[in-house]
Amino acid sequence: QQYEIGKALQLYNTFDRYRQGTEFTDIPANAPTDYYDYTDSTILVMGDTTQGLTKFRTIRDEVGFKGNLLKLFYQGYYAARWYNNENLYAGTVKGFEHYLGGRMSLRLDSLGELSAWLEVQNNGNFRIEGELKSKWFEASLKQLQYSVPIVYQTYKGLHNRWENDFNPINVTQLNGYLHYNSPVLSLSPGLTFTRLGNYVFMKYYPKESESANVQTMLPTQSSGEQVIASPELKFSLTMLRHVHLRTDIIYTKLLVSNDDAIQIPELFVNTQLSYENIHFNDNLDIHTGLEIHYQSDYNALAYDVPMQLYYVQNTDVVKGFPLIDVFVSARIKRGKIFFKYNNIVQAFTKEGYFLTPEYPGQRNILDFGFDWSFYD
Repeated sequence: QQYEIGKALQLYNTFDRYRQGTEFTDIPANAPTDYYDYTDSTILVMGDTTQGLTKFRTIRDEVGFKGNLLKLFYQGYYAARWYNNENLYAGTVKGFEHYLGGRMSLRLDSLGELSAWLEVQNNGNFRIEGELKSKWFEASLKQLQYSVPIVYQTYKGLHNRWENDFNPINVTQLNGYLHYNSPVLSLSPGLTFTRLGNYVFMKYYPKESESANVQTMLPTQSSGEQVIASPELKFSLTMLRHVHLRTDIIYTKLLVSNDDAIQIPELFVNTQLSYENIHFNDNLDIHTGLEIHYQSDYNALAYDVPMQLYYVQNTDVVKGFPLIDVFVSARIKRGKIFFKYNNIVQAFTKEGYFLTPEYPGQRNILDFGFDWSFYD
């Protein structure tokens, strides 16, 4: 809802309601041996089925003012957020939060645009963001402190149980790019520097004996910092006017890694080689080519089924795999059509890849679709 007094001042109100449910059911007798590392003997199971159920609901109402003064946009607001987390066995956790914040954006003519965002919460958490954009460079700074999600703080189920009092997580991130643009070549080298404090993650703890009834996956708060540096190169090359090569290469280095809390591939590559053109008096707009995605070998996060959460593990390596997709996208007057053949490498080699241990990625398959607008 918005009421406009003038260009320089508008009053507004935004109301949001969110609901999410997570449910898990299984018959343990049918599961493989040692599939469940832990069983809580204090929970009574009805019949032969194990069940886990969590419902999370939030309501947020924000009221504020905003406006434009010449080249300046400004906004101020107050928000209230109510949340309710219901667990089948642990009961209900409720809370009420208050936020006070503001945004601004200043256009600097040919130099670009400067923007900022400040938000504070009644419990001491906060968000500070600043960004400067121009056609030659861009830079941003983020400083955040936020509460640990409820699922890591408290949970009770037949196969998982914990009660924690973790400190808030804090994040600092610096990001910058230089830009060079010409009709043929666009080049953007950049660097992202990230520091994480009090980072919380799911960690795997090996059993001392196979028969022990202990949990092997638990939420853990790192005792130190995680510092990540990610140099990046984006470039686009135009050949013969209609052939385009677009590439994004990211190299990631863990400068500080306490408790092995972060697992991430060192190299990530995204590339698209395509032909783009318009034919037949603007009646056929075509875009066709191939996309290549690649990441280097690394210890990918493993997946815990009952909790539906990913956890850090250091034994299974996910190998790098060149995922190549071939696509055709066309617009014919008011109609659009596309074809995409996913993972064409597997069609020839009969070998696929894993997203995470024991879970295969996209197999070779053809996707297609169309969109037809019935109007003049």
